Amino acid sequence: MNTNINVNFSLNQIRYFLALAQEKHFGKAANRSFISQPTLSAAIKKLEHQLDVQLFERGHRQEIKLTEAGLALIPQAQQLLDQAENFQKVSQSQTSALQQPFRLGVIYSVAPYLLPGFIPQAKKQAPQMPLLIEENYTHNLRTMLLHGNLDAVIIALPFDEPGVETHLLYEEAFCGIVPANHLLANRKRIKRNDLDAEELLLLGPGHCFREQVIAACPQCVYENDIKEMFQGGSLETIVQMVASGAGVSILPERCAQQHEHNPMLKILKIENPKPYRQVALAWRSSSPKKEAIELIKSFRF
Repeated sequence: MNTNINVNFSLNQIRYFLALAQEKHFGKAANRSFISQPTLSAAIKKLEHQLDVQLFERGHRQEIKLTEAGLALIPQAQQLLDQAENFQKVSQSQTSALQQPFRLGVIYSVAPYLLPGFIPQAKKQAPQMPLLIEENYTHNLRTMLLHGNLDAVIIALPFDEPGVETHLLYEEAFCGIVPANHLLANRKRIKRNDLDAEELLLLGPGHCFREQVIAACPQCVYENDIKEMFQGGSLETIVQMVASGAGVSILPERCAQQHEHNPMLKILKIENPKPYRQVALAWRSSSPKKEAIELIKSFRF
């Protein structure tokens, strides 16, 4: 290996590297970077030569995959771009982070119940900061955050990633939900095992709240073959299914509160030890949007 490595590479080369690392396809990465495919290919080859390391394994039909060295360099590459952006922002001190768009990712089971209270606070505290909201699964939001496509994400803990910081926003208990004519509907509280023999309705694979419900009530899943259970795409779909008499479910408290006065449903608190989740804000440690992040941390949730 050459010990006299030329590190005089450009920020554009780093951007192209990250685009290709995310797209894993030369054509798609070139389109995303608004350059031609030969230009992208030449920039990547030059970067590999300057670093004296192979970043990608080339396959057929423009498809590629990262080498171990390429995978290890992704956090550092994103940090370089963040620092460059921060350098520019500092040099333009008249431009505050609260005057720029903030790209926020939120998991599906949180967004509908958090945003109605979140947006007014953001509008009041930072009226010149547009919020660009991305609803998605945790694993997709993680990738978008690490690749710099999002400034921060709101997810359920645990969320452990190198170079990422988290801040607990709130804790939220789980509640049971049954049809109004169900045998459990005349009770105010239930135990976890009261749902063991019931037809439990769950969110589909990919939703972190699904996994939290399974962890909270494993016996429900054991008693009812999970492959045979109904799996909904949203909590609101689950609620409507319960109202129709298709089964019972478990909801986060903020979702349940919105249906307390629905005559077709009964919301039931779960006795101690009651299951709950922790909802947190996560951002890259190198983010240039620290001012906006600190503001969000101060909101009431």
